[in-house]
Amino acid sequence: MSTVMMIWEEDTFDDVLKAPTGGPVEQPDEEDDLPLDGGIGDERGLVRIWADEQGHLERVRISKNWARKLNGTPLEVSFLEVFVALNNQHAPNGVQMPPPPELPPSTKKWRFDWDTLAGWQTEGDEIARRAEQISDIRPSQWVGEEVTGDAYNNRIVVTLDVHGRPARVDFDPSWMATLPTAKDLQHGVLRAYGMACEKHRPPVVDLGDLELFEQQGMQLVQQILSPDTEETN
Repeated sequence: MSTVMMIWEEDTFDDVLKAPTGGPVEQPDEEDDLPLDGGIGDERGLVRIWADEQGHLERVRISKNWARKLNGTPLEVSFLEVFVALNNQHAPNGVQMPPPPELPPSTKKWRFDWDTLAGWQTEGDEIARRAEQISDIRPSQWVGEEVTGDAYNNRIVVTLDVHGRPARVDFDPSWMATLPTAKDLQHGVLRAYGMACEKHRPPVVDLGDLELFEQQGMQLVQQILSPDTEETN
């Protein structure tokens, strides 16, 4: 069982049942139990999260006094803040694309003569010409989908980006108006996150025009340097 699954299954609850309606929020003069050790917190002291070395969400804490700390700014903003910080911490320059896959070795035997050299020269010139004529180079890009998971019958929805990283949390405004407890919110966010992780599938790379031309050029070089090139008599 994965770490993510263990986290939210420790406190299982049935989403078919009515979601908690909450109750009175703690009074302002009560001591807040939001821990300050480790993790990543937002500036308002509303949310703190912990993740493993791969950036997978492990723990969520929300201030007991979250409602009075909002000051007109939704709780979603605090989660956006800590998620951005988390993702930047683990991939400050974004998720790097892997290099193009290596081409299989050439199995064709070439007769090493002037005609072959001329053919290679022509093919190389054509690749270079096509690359220079591209006015709007299509870059390589990740191809995948965002996924969502929910808790309490869609009252809490967590969205993961194409790489499976937490991107945002959305709360049902009418339910939030009932002042659910911090514990209910914490459990719900982790529950929704776990559900989203189950749906996520890793993205694939769609090679851009420049990378495709580079591959063609490398294939030509491999042919030229191939040990299977035959010598003329």
